[in-house]
Amino acid sequence: MGERVLALAKYHLEPEIYTKNPPYPFDFKNWKNWKDVKVRDPNIQGWFPMFGLTLVGLIALNDPPRVNVDQSVLMCKEAGVKVIMVTGD
Repeated sequence: MGERVLALAKYHLEPEIYTKNPPYPFDFKNWKNWKDVKVRDPNIQGWFPMFGLTLVGLIALNDPPRVNVDQSVLMCKEAGVKVIMVTGD
């Protein structure tokens, strides 16, 4: 049905480490470099736990094909072009 599904999870962070003021510098871009680190290392700036999360729920977002895609696919097929859908999923 063209839906994308997102999983939502929660984790209780220690407020003395993960402060609001000044804001803790969560490193969302490089977390894959330290994803296997299970204990907080103060030398890894921006580290946050990516384990022990509790699943809260799932959200489905409707992501239908673009307008007139069906007509474009039909035109391609009539022209002898084999149409293949490739996704990043």
